[in-house]
Parts: sequence; C-alpha cells; structure tokens
Amino acid sequence: MGSTTESSFISEIKFFDLLLAQFGGSEGELPSAIAYLTQASNEDHPTRKASLIRIARVKLQHADIVGSILLQISTNRAGPLSTRIDRDEFKKFLNIKGITIDDYDAAPVSLREFSKTKLKRPTGPNFSHNPQKYLAANILTEEHQIVTYQRLVGLTEDSNFISALNYVKARQIEHRDEFIEMLRRLTH
Repeated sequence: MGSTTESSFISEIKFFDLLLAQFGGSEGELPSAIAYLTQASNEDHPTRKASLIRIARVKLQHADIVGSILLQISTNRAGPLSTRIDRDEFKKFLNIKGITIDDYDAAPVSLREFSKTKLKRPTGPNFSHNPQKYLAANILTEEHQIVTYQRLVGLTEDSNFISALNYVKARQIEHRDEFIEMLRRLTH
C-alpha cells in the first residue's frame, strides 16, 4: 500500500487533470460556451436565444474560475482565487505544458462577435439546428459537468477551491434545470 504522501500526490494529479479537462476538454466549460453560442446564432426563438447567450457568458466565467485554479496550482500560490484570470499568464502556462487552446483567446462574449469569428464549428448533437436535439444534449453536458465538479470537490482539501467549485456546480444545476424547462416547453 502506498504512503499518504504518494496518495496525496496521485490525488493532486487526478485533480489537475480533471480540472484541465473541465476547462477545455470535449465537455468542458470553453467548448460548452462555444456550443451554446453556436446554438444561439441559429436560434429564431428570442427567449431561447437570450438564454443560450446568457448561459454561454456564464460558461466563459466558469472557464476563468477553472483557469484561475489551474494557474494557482501551477504557480504554487496560496490564498483566495482571483475572479478574473490573467489570460496572458494562463496562456503562457498552457504553452509551457504543451497545450494550445486558441479558442480561449478568441472566445466571443456576444453573438455579434461570435458571428464574426472564425472559430471551428464542430458537428454533433450540441451543434444541431434542432432545438430538441441540442437542448437534450445540453442537459447531458450540464449533468456531466455537475458530476465532474462533485468529483473535483472530493479530490481537494483547499477550501478556496472547494468554495469556487461548489459555486460553479450550483450554476451548472441552474443551467441544467433551465434547459430541462426549455425542452419541456418545446414538447408540450
């Protein structure tokens, strides 16, 4: 059986890797923001469009929170998290680790900016023009993220990280519930 130090180290690696995936992995905050903006750009219903844009903006804020935690870990800083990430410092950190996430710098904050960007727009259920399909996919994405944030909370003892992760998880629950309600309205 491994030592407590070894087990703590492995837990820290799992935490960091899971956090990195939550930032920019296939179902992470940044790709979700891009998916929701893509959906909004194709949405004719004004209420759904506004909700998608608002949730996408929150997703970008979540990406900043997750990025702040990653940066704090990588630089061995202690104390309260910054609410706004230094994107230049974070990009430098990612580049040192051999990770490039070009879409993070290019992430639009408005639908007008989004329509002008040249982001790669992937295919899949999150990028469908059919509201029932993309709302169902969004619900699954939010549920996956809720579980991921629960796992992250279980992998750290840092009270600042736990507080930030629980805050983001609570917002994920709100988003999931909002998508469920939008889907319910479509089908009834």
